[in-house]
Amino acid sequence: LFSTISNLANGDGLRLSLSVSSVTAWSPSPPAAAGKQAFRTITLADAGHGACQAVQSAQSGLWHENETWTQGYAPGACTEVTIAAGHTVTIATGTAVASTTTVHGTIYFSRVLSSTLTLTGGNLDVESGGTIDLGTEASPIPSTVRAMLALASGTVAGEYGLTIKNGGNFTARGVARYPYAESLNSALAGANSALLPLSQITGWAVGDRIVIGQTEKTSPYQDQSEERTLSAITGADPDRRTVSWNGALVYSHYSTGPLIIANVHHNTIVRSSGSFEANSSAYLQRLTAYTTSFYAAYAEFRGIGGLTVGLSGVSFSGAAAGSISSSTIRDGNNGIALPGSTGIRLYWNKSYNNAAVGARLTGSGGAHELRWNLLFANELSGVVIG
Repeated sequence: LFSTISNLANGDGLRLSLSVSSVTAWSPSPPAAAGKQAFRTITLADAGHGACQAVQSAQSGLWHENETWTQGYAPGACTEVTIAAGHTVTIATGTAVASTTTVHGTIYFSRVLSSTLTLTGGNLDVESGGTIDLGTEASPIPSTVRAMLALASGTVAGEYGLTIKNGGNFTARGVARYPYAESLNSALAGANSALLPLSQITGWAVGDRIVIGQTEKTSPYQDQSEERTLSAITGADPDRRTVSWNGALVYSHYSTGPLIIANVHHNTIVRSSGSFEANSSAYLQRLTAYTTSFYAAYAEFRGIGGLTVGLSGVSFSGAAAGSISSSTIRDGNNGIALPGSTGIRLYWNKSYNNAAVGARLTGSGGAHELRWNLLFANELSGVVIG
């Protein structure tokens, strides 16, 4: 029964032949009749030299299929990955993993199946000519699908992250939802609904995460924003609907504030595997100078930002250009940081619950277009300009 088996790689199959008469326990398959041969195929999870050997794409194909890779097996959690130029590797599983990853070709997230790529350690670098495609304006991630890119956590905030280098491309386009609405009535403590203009809740659906904004100043400061799950949209009035949520409000929110209710639900997500609060968050840095090379709409950026200047949020550094619209930047350090950049377009975004500020424009080159953005519940301030 005991033998030395060599030259096996991660994912290889091994077929063992045993005499049933010598087996006292066999699980989960029942044994064959006494005296017969019983067979079982075993998949090796981390066998030998192959488990953490660096891999490169051999052709376009699915991430989880062995044939896509030169070494003949799909990447594991400790595998360094290179996507070669001209290859499109599709994420169509929720369990795709890798370590340090370099993209010269394209990482494409499925429009048919919900998918997640998780970086377990190391950086994700998009080189010149490389692309990460989490949806485009012409081909968004549909409502029945969720696409997530989870960046590696580190031992300190900002140890690892995503860098889109000059000439690299990043696109993210989720389901269209109107970003926020101004309530037509107050929602007092104990309430579980508000009356909203129909025109301002386009795309909202049961199950969405919404935030009922703070309307009162408190001394000392106390965050009274309350996040809830949308449970119903009712009414027949041609101009308004009652939007209900799970869980009664703790605080009173007055329409004279005004009372803003934001929809922070997205099906296209870039997030850190760690968190800024735990000092393990990842960064996102944009270096490319082409406006069309960084485009995000109806997307979520969560837990992004380190402590280093230029890496403190969703950062556009140097001559970087690009646009983010109708998206949520939340739970990071600085929500959006524009050190030295010029001509960034930010429309209809929500920068929410960040540890420092909602948007930091310090050191910015200017000439940005910032319109209708909502900066709220950030610990220090909404925006810093300087």
